[in-house]
Amino acid sequence: MKPPIFVVVAANGDILAFDSPARAERYVESIDVENGEYLQAFDSEGRLLALEVERPTVRHKFLGLESVELTPVRLVEKESKPSHAEDLVEALLAAFARVGEPGEHANAAMGELVEKALRRFRVR
Repeated sequence: MKPPIFVVVAANGDILAFDSPARAERYVESIDVENGEYLQAFDSEGRLLALEVERPTVRHKFLGLESVELTPVRLVEKESKPSHAEDLVEALLAAFARVGEPGEHANAAMGELVEKALRRFRVR
């Protein structure tokens, strides 16, 4: 898995960009993974990744109130060789279009597009 890591939000196609797999794992919450809030994840080469919950999120109910105990999330490679570079490029270009930069990145090489996307969509 080669950083940066890109996670696609299911609801709107927004991109979350992370400097490292560890940063992505710390940011993403188990309950969101279980609820299907993330559509896809990729490394910088277009390798398909999966967000997996180590154990189910624990839910507590008391007097009509519900609380959750989050559990660890792990990024797992779904393929040894990257074969989803086109999907990554498509997701990044769509995200740039949503933030008002539709055509500026269309002809960029993949490495350049990845660098620009990390700068624009980095989660701090």
